[in-house]
Amino acid sequence: MPHHTDAAPGIMIELLPWPAHSPDFLPIDNTWSMVAQRLTQITPSVSTSAQLWQRVEASWSAVLQEHIQSLIESIPRCVSALISNNAGYSGY
Repeated sequence: MPHHTDAAPGIMIELLPWPAHSPDFLPIDNTWSMVAQRLTQITPSVSTSAQLWQRVEASWSAVLQEHIQSLIESIPRCVSALISNNAGYSGY
């Protein structure tokens, strides 16, 4: 099994055999997807970068902590599904 030590010299961390940036179980990816979806539903469209940033902040703030917590709590199930499917599509 590969190991990675760049982040913590002297500490060996066992890596799982699939890409490190798997969107299947990263809560931040799911959260940003929710923010992006909210942004597409807001009208009228923005005309300045400041307006866009205000909307991003408002959309981000509207994400419920309970939703983020449920995403975090789903990680073990997602990892199990990925392992069962040999790092293929897991349904998450």
